[in-house]
Parts: sequence; C-alpha cells; structure tokens
Amino acid sequence: MPELNVQNPWIFTTVNTVAWVLVWGAIQLFLFDGGLFQAVLQAGLAGIAFSILYLYLQ
Repeated sequence: MPELNVQNPWIFTTVNTVAWVLVWGAIQLFLFDGGLFQAVLQAGLAGIAFSILYLYLQ
C-alpha cells in the first residue's frame, strides 16, 4: 500500500477534516446531546479552518 502524501495541501485538508468529523462526531454522539448533523457541520468547518491556519502558518 502506498504511503499517504500529506505534503499535498488538498490531501492534508481532506484527511484532517475527516479526522475532525470522526472524532468530534463520536464525542458529540456519546457525551453530549447526540446531534450528529450539528457535530458533522461543526467538525467539518473546524477541520477546514484548522487546516487553512496550519498551512498558512507553516
């Protein structure tokens, strides 16, 4: 299996956003009110914002 090239900003942003959605979605579902749509929306936006800021500051 080839390695994932996270030097590409598009791949980095996608992987980062998916990780945020999975982790925050699970936290929201199991620990908070269980609003999965809101959790996915918040995590998606947070993942994109984090990726943009990280790539900008890099």
